[in-house]
Amino acid sequence: MKKIEEKKLVMLKSFMKREQALTTSLIVAETFEKEHKNVLRDIEEIVGKLTAETAPAMFQKSFYKVEGQTRKYPMYYLNFDGFLLLAMGLSGKKALEFKLAYIKNKPTSFEELIELEFNSPPATKTYVYVLEMDNRSVKIGRTTDLYRRFNQITNASGLTIFESCHTVPLEHSDACRIETLLKRNFEKHKINGEFFDVPFDVVKQCLENYAELSNL
Repeated sequence: MKKIEEKKLVMLKSFMKREQALTTSLIVAETFEKEHKNVLRDIEEIVGKLTAETAPAMFQKSFYKVEGQTRKYPMYYLNFDGFLLLAMGLSGKKALEFKLAYIKNKPTSFEELIELEFNSPPATKTYVYVLEMDNRSVKIGRTTDLYRRFNQITNASGLTIFESCHTVPLEHSDACRIETLLKRNFEKHKINGEFFDVPFDVVKQCLENYAELSNL
């Protein structure tokens, strides 16, 4: 299964009074090769078992129109937690591939999810990067294609990259270890997903130190 395309999977929308990266029941149905009516059924079963406080934080009912028609059809917006709750209950080949990829990589945001390749081995060389965005938040991540990944981030977040720093190409296992150490080091400063409220120069120096140790 190919990587999930970021423009198809993720959108920015006001959700629970703040901008969040979301997906929709329509996209889930297409991605996992399910009938949309069945995805709606599964979501409504989940919503029915959640509390009145929890459900709106994960699922938001809406409607869409088919071009050339006036009738409105139901759909749902899902945040990342809602997507995981739904996807983990799906069956079929695509759902199984996703679950195995999730167990191996444990993505914590849609941005990390986009990087997953189902049924595909990771590339040999991987970069770890640190970005300072124009709102002064700092993004930590890893990728095999810096140019492509940076475009994904600006498209998904709506922010502009102000400054960047990255390692030389590393073995995938080394890159994963450095990324994990960085995120763990600044866990208390996490804002959302892979974004942190910490000075860029501090994270940059930490990245350089970890990268140097990996070469010893």
